[in-house]
Amino acid sequence: MNIGFRVDSSTRIGLGHLSRCIFIAEKLKRKNKIFFISRNLPGNMFSQVKDKFSLVKLKRIKGYKFTKKAHDLLNNLGILEKKDYLETLSYIKKYKIDVLIIDHYSITQIYKKLIKKSIKYLIVIDDFINKKHFADLYINNNFLNTKEKKKIKNLNPKSRLALGSEYLLLNQKFNILKQRVKVRKKIKRILVFFGSIDPSSETEKAIEALKKIPDIEVIIITTKSNPRIKNLIKIVNEEEKFKIFTDINNYKFGLLMLASDIAIGSCGVNLLERLYLGLPSLVISTAKNQITSSLNLKKKKLIKYLGDRNNVSQNDIYGQIVYFLNNTKKFKEFSKRCHGSIKGKNIFNLIDLIKLNLENVKNMATLN
Repeated sequence: MNIGFRVDSSTRIGLGHLSRCIFIAEKLKRKNKIFFISRNLPGNMFSQVKDKFSLVKLKRIKGYKFTKKAHDLLNNLGILEKKDYLETLSYIKKYKIDVLIIDHYSITQIYKKLIKKSIKYLIVIDDFINKKHFADLYINNNFLNTKEKKKIKNLNPKSRLALGSEYLLLNQKFNILKQRVKVRKKIKRILVFFGSIDPSSETEKAIEALKKIPDIEVIIITTKSNPRIKNLIKIVNEEEKFKIFTDINNYKFGLLMLASDIAIGSCGVNLLERLYLGLPSLVISTAKNQITSSLNLKKKKLIKYLGDRNNVSQNDIYGQIVYFLNNTKKFKEFSKRCHGSIKGKNIFNLIDLIKLNLENVKNMATLN
């Protein structure tokens, strides 16, 4: 089958969506032709795609003929989204794409409803709980409570749903690392990661807070796409206790998480990986879609949620770390909760679910 991924990466968006889609694409490429449909945005990571899969760079197209119903729906889209829809649709037709996987917050429900008419199967990956997706399969692997899952089901009654942390997309080598996880008893090494781009400079905030704390090691993880990478390297080089790693693969990242005692980061995909490896976290939400999951995890006492990025200071980070350094019993209790939060045997293989659904699509097409 021909499978398309509509996903972008940029200095503003970051690399998380693209990395997630590359992981899925690697698992599906054996029997399928893979196309990445992405816009050429500043800070994109096309280099990670073009040597492995067919890369389609969105270009401007002129005009398109619609049915009246489609035209009326399009009038509800913004100008830029109309352009994006038309370009994407043209490549779907050109490359005869059967299945489209959308991992993009800016693509609206009307866009999805329209694009669904031109393909056999639509998969949507998203983190919000208040959207209609018109997807055949909708994936949201955040920590969700019963009320939130019910809301998603009511909004997407015809979609097959993969909801909750049991649908984690994890490197298979993490299962090996999971066997080595132990309860952390005290803080000796701290890991800091706020995504590949960190647009609000939370990394620097954490570094300034940790400078004041003696007798600890600090691991900073970022990418060369971070617009402030040179400044980060300069700051880190001034302090012996800091080490910085850039553009590391997922397994090496896992090893660094395993070797750390606590993390400071946002509530993205990496937080689920940290919990899987039993790593306690101080969490700062850096986007609106992270707030719900952060609050749910806070209620379960699986993270120490410091708040939204606009409301968290260096002193907040410093104070919480010092608290745990001075209260090892409390830290050990926190670590125990994280250690048992996501059990390996409960991880559902989402790739198998996707493959099963795609196989059903293929069989239906053969019958027709």
